[in-house]
Amino acid sequence: MGRTILVVDDEPDIREILTFNLEKERYVVLSAANGLVALKKAEQESPDIILLDVMMDGMDGLEVLKELRGNPRTAGIPVIFLTARAEELDKVLGLEMGADDYVTKPFGVREVVSRIKAVLRRAAGMQETEAAEIVHEGLRLKLQSKRLYLNGEKVNLTKKEYNILQLFLENPGQVFSREQIKDRAWEEEACIIDRAVDVHIRRLRGKLKEYASIIVTYPGVGYGYRI
Repeated sequence: MGRTILVVDDEPDIREILTFNLEKERYVVLSAANGLVALKKAEQESPDIILLDVMMDGMDGLEVLKELRGNPRTAGIPVIFLTARAEELDKVLGLEMGADDYVTKPFGVREVVSRIKAVLRRAAGMQETEAAEIVHEGLRLKLQSKRLYLNGEKVNLTKKEYNILQLFLENPGQVFSREQIKDRAWEEEACIIDRAVDVHIRRLRGKLKEYASIIVTYPGVGYGYRI
């Protein structure tokens, strides 16, 4: 079975044209006439890519994209905007919000198919790069890019905070002394006091928000990750 594409547009003719031509290309096509239906189908069906109209009544494409990127179940789905807006500002805004490409109406079907294939190729490459990750509910630690995401939103960590979190997540149930944490998280050779470990863990917990409790303090022993 081919890749699944969700076509989101409030114009029935455009949905019909895209569906007909994409099915000829052996894609499985889903469609939605508004943003709310699109969000529901995206979460339930997990399409490989979404073609998303910007100018729609009710919830527009920018709002839909924001909701997609904020939901961990849909945050990684590639999105191509379909829009009559050609201004550079609109393109920049869409791309900065997380769109993967931008096709301006009126468009040729061949152009759309070409863009879809290009975005899917890029997405496949990124997935291979980002394949190594540790997941705890809505917490995702990307080992290749050294990035943390909470419920789909990127969280900025310092190098030491990342090292500490990776150490804990890779060793669930194990308790580490402050000395062991210093050896793993501080790459440079320096005289590090125990208090420095406590400070970094306190800051890390603050950034973890609702997941702060996964880092457990064992009085007189050290710290660890509780599943």
